[in-house]
Amino acid sequence: MIKDNNTYTRQDTLRDIIEDNNRLLIVLNRFDISLGFGDSTVEEVCKQNEVHTDTFLAVINYIAGKNWENYHVSLMYLVGYLRKSHIHFINFSLPNIKRTLIEGIHGIETSEISMVILKFYDTYIEEVKNHMGYEDTVIFSYVENLVNGDITDKFNITDFSMRHDHMAGKLNDLKELFIYKYTQKNNEMINSALLELMLCGRDLIQHCEMENKILFPEVIRLEKELKNRLESEDSHTEEEISDSEVLTYREKEILREIAQGLSTKEIADKIHLSFHTITTYRKNISEKLNIHSVAGMTVYAILHHIIDLNEIKLP
Repeated sequence: MIKDNNTYTRQDTLRDIIEDNNRLLIVLNRFDISLGFGDSTVEEVCKQNEVHTDTFLAVINYIAGKNWENYHVSLMYLVGYLRKSHIHFINFSLPNIKRTLIEGIHGIETSEISMVILKFYDTYIEEVKNHMGYEDTVIFSYVENLVNGDITDKFNITDFSMRHDHMAGKLNDLKELFIYKYTQKNNEMINSALLELMLCGRDLIQHCEMENKILFPEVIRLEKELKNRLESEDSHTEEEISDSEVLTYREKEILREIAQGLSTKEIADKIHLSFHTITTYRKNISEKLNIHSVAGMTVYAILHHIIDLNEIKLP
């Protein structure tokens, strides 16, 4: 049972969370999580479906209006979720609304306003496809390259975020068109389409705000980290690279887990990399920092703001 206003945690059962907020059902498919999880906890379901637990918790808490900022988001998993959201809008949600509109309009004598509505909606769908297609091919690919350590001076996420639009404005215009101009009576399909429009508009706004508040700030931070590192390497001086720039994004992610007391196997299971890969990362981290104990790495992670002290699990 979820207590009111409590943040969803990895120990909560997914069943209780869905019962607490059924809007979170839309999240499952976007993380490739199927139904049939029974009374499994969030952590168990994420592990079974190879989903990054903290990213999942950040998303569901954000959608539910709860505190999400204490969860460490994996950019790769967040981008995967956002890509799947685009597929949902373009292949499912928007076409379903159009089918309902057509069925409602065909059920009555066709009027001029009906044709205006359909044309307006078709134009809107194309705009959404173009917007999300750009994000899929340019923005998300850029983020994936950043995570792999590749950066370009020809693009930065801040410029895009300044003109980032949630695209729900025209859906609101369409809703207003129905309310003020559509006078046909006894048309349940049109009422159903209007309800779907409102729900889709809400989902689009939240999708955009998630990109603005979760994705873009993390990308900006990573851009800064990579640019600072490149500037240090290009200077060819004897100056020591800043401690905060020694480790890569992935190495910091693994160091966080080490500082939380996780074993190599536990880390491999949690972020879905092989045991051998995590072992190699741990070796590289030790060599870079010249620190060879878990305690030493934990102190380093705290001092360099890679992990908060209250996140450390005491034995």
